[in-house]
Amino acid sequence: ISGVTTVTGGITNNNNGSITISNSSTGALAIGGTLENDGSLTLSGSTTNAVMTGAGSFTNGATGTLTTHGGTPTVTTFTTSASGNTVEYVGADQTCRNVGYHHLVFSGSGTKTCATTSIAGNLTMNGTTTWTLGGALAIQGNAVMNDTSSLYANGYNLTIGGTTTLNGGAIYYLCSSSQTGNFEDASTWTACGGVVPQAGGTATIEAGHTVTVSDTRS
Repeated sequence: ISGVTTVTGGITNNNNGSITISNSSTGALAIGGTLENDGSLTLSGSTTNAVMTGAGSFTNGATGTLTTHGGTPTVTTFTTSASGNTVEYVGADQTCRNVGYHHLVFSGSGTKTCATTSIAGNLTMNGTTTWTLGGALAIQGNAVMNDTSSLYANGYNLTIGGTTTLNGGAIYYLCSSSQTGNFEDASTWTACGGVVPQAGGTATIEAGHTVTVSDTRS
């Protein structure tokens, strides 16, 4: 679909449906009614143009994948918490909508700004993306850092409930006070913004220094 698309009634994209909306002017998808995505929905274009707007309601269903190349979705109701659903922000210097996510993916390049505090599933970062936390973040599933992506805990508590896999990417922890102990000991390393997911041995970190985790541990 090319051009501004407006939804005024109720539409469901079923779980084998695939829709791509490409637009060269502001506002790729304007929702005045309700739209549920149970398949694949892509908003293609620049961060200025590929934006979901409107006074209606968008829901990413459990089997839904939303891929947006645009800026922050401004549609009034934006629900992305269904178990199994995925939202991917693809572009440069994007700001995510501050809601609960299940699987969250950052791809492309530049700075991703996101104030969400909880990811119920997995976090995946690709490309040259960078995310610096502005508060505590709990990832209940896995964290996968691909390419040269970077996640900065920035002194906030970062917890990862599943496996941490670093395929070229890195996670950076900033310690607010000097630390000595085993990297796997949560009580020892909480001043570094959470548990540093690196096994084995002991280390001493001076206050204000950054712990860089840059290889694969599980």
